[in-house]
Amino acid sequence: MRKSVQISLLVLSLAALLIIGGTMAWFTATAEPVTNQFTAGTVEIEIIDVYNEVDNWNPGDCTSKEVGLKYTGSKKAYVRVKFDVAWAKEGSESELPITNIRYKRNGDEFQTVAGMFWRGLGL
Repeated sequence: MRKSVQISLLVLSLAALLIIGGTMAWFTATAEPVTNQFTAGTVEIEIIDVYNEVDNWNPGDCTSKEVGLKYTGSKKAYVRVKFDVAWAKEGSESELPITNIRYKRNGDEFQTVAGMFWRGLGL
């Protein structure tokens, strides 16, 4: 019997110490305010469009138009580009046939997926 009383007193004293220690920790704990700093970057894409407009078109005349992208941002970015070839008279909603328009891609920097061109810029 004496041994069971000693074990009971030991268990009660340990429980009391845990309760008192937890209460003291709860009331004396302090937390420093957390300051999260976010740095925003830029994702800026510049479209380069080089076209020499021709005033007097004659049958058989050819001209070229160069369209490109220049990434000027500070963050990494993926760009999706889709070229829609159309030839319409200004102010008209009807499109002219595009059988004589040729599309040429310079380099193999873009990946073609589902008819669109993808490229990682700033990587």
